[in-house]
Amino acid sequence: MTTEAQEKLTLRPHQARFLDAAEPYVGLFGGVGNGKTFVANLKIIEHATQNPNNLCLVGRLTYPELRDSTREVFMSVLQKFLPEKAYQFNRAENSVTFWNGSVVIFRHLDNPASLLGPNLGAFYIDQAEEVDEEAFLQLQSRLRRPNIRFRQGLITGNPHGHDWIYYRWGMNDNPEGLNDWSYNTDYRMFTAPTIANVDNLPAGYIEQLKRSYSNEWFQRYVMGSWDVFEDQIFDITKIKGFTELPEIKLIFTACDPAISKEKTACNTAFCTVGVGVDGKLYDLETVADKWNFEETLNQADRIMNNDKYAVGGQTLTIRCPDYLGVEDVGYQRALYEACARYFTRTGATILDLKADRDKFRRAKSVSHMVTRGLFHSNNKQLLDELSAFTPDSPSGSRKDRVDALVHALHMVQKYSPVKFDAPAHTPEYMQKPRHERFFWKAFKQEKEELRDNGEMRRSVQEFSPADRPLDPDFY
Repeated sequence: MTTEAQEKLTLRPHQARFLDAAEPYVGLFGGVGNGKTFVANLKIIEHATQNPNNLCLVGRLTYPELRDSTREVFMSVLQKFLPEKAYQFNRAENSVTFWNGSVVIFRHLDNPASLLGPNLGAFYIDQAEEVDEEAFLQLQSRLRRPNIRFRQGLITGNPHGHDWIYYRWGMNDNPEGLNDWSYNTDYRMFTAPTIANVDNLPAGYIEQLKRSYSNEWFQRYVMGSWDVFEDQIFDITKIKGFTELPEIKLIFTACDPAISKEKTACNTAFCTVGVGVDGKLYDLETVADKWNFEETLNQADRIMNNDKYAVGGQTLTIRCPDYLGVEDVGYQRALYEACARYFTRTGATILDLKADRDKFRRAKSVSHMVTRGLFHSNNKQLLDELSAFTPDSPSGSRKDRVDALVHALHMVQKYSPVKFDAPAHTPEYMQKPRHERFFWKAFKQEKEELRDNGEMRRSVQEFSPADRPLDPDFY
């Protein structure tokens, strides 16, 4: 970078610290417009220009976003700080070659398997919260280019609850919420709200965002909060822990099977929920792991013959589960049949769960149990999965414990003598201002006409009392 270019460069404190960070893996997250994409591209350019024959990768989830946003910023930084003769952009190869032989390539990350290839000296993932952890791990494994004095992986984005980034960067071990957080010597995360870059934003920008969007959106996309975000299906602030139990009337166990030990496979999960005489639901045990068929059956055997649960630092003897539900889809049918043969003798009722294939629609139909504060849990792993359970979560993010819990809550809703019906439903258009209602209702009706209501109603009925109205909006 020329002296003249350096004189043009004015960085905010969080950008300067990010640019100077020497840890192998550095992140800059926070509010929109905090300057994260600009400074991350600048750092990749430094890796390319200060290490001859380096190979750096800049990536984002999809190609259109990569082309229209991340690469656009990269090229603007180049044009601002380097003369045209110092680099050459090859549109066909989607790469930039520098005078010293270094190359920066631009790649979309929606297929992590395609990232196998030559060794890298540096990489940068923009909006990393949209990307599966597998993509990060693939790039991490390629960060071994020889004759490079300093190799580094960078990520930027907006906090997305307790996702893979939250744990890989050890944010769960940052109780004070420090904005400059180092973890295990290898990871460092900077968090900066939009206001940290206010001098480079239009006047009134932040105030306009606050007026235009929900508080949850503002907290995530402007304040950079790791604990709240839009579209969260379960309000985990309503889930409390427990140190003692009331008398338990019924116990329901649900199994969401994967039956595979492959590294990339989902986990099999069991969730056991007790219904108390106080009308509350208690997470007695939720476990998940990669088990083959025999190991999954052994887990089911352990759970169905277990009447002891750890509560408040002591082991309580309660009762064995009264119901075992196993999701019955495709090859999973064999597990249900085996459970029906082996565990009917325990006196338990064995159910084959034919659930709605849309996980999020299925979850929304029982989310009211959580919203009303009826569900209690001490399971940190389950709570973290619930926190990150949104429709826009990366496809590879863990949802196995949540899936099992949702099955268990549906079983409770259908078979428990204590009813947990959803509160009276107000049509969404009636919640709008009067002048907006007609247009909103017309929009919703048009949307409903495009949807296959028949299939959805059949699947909802699997978990609904016969007298419950099959109105899709109700769920």
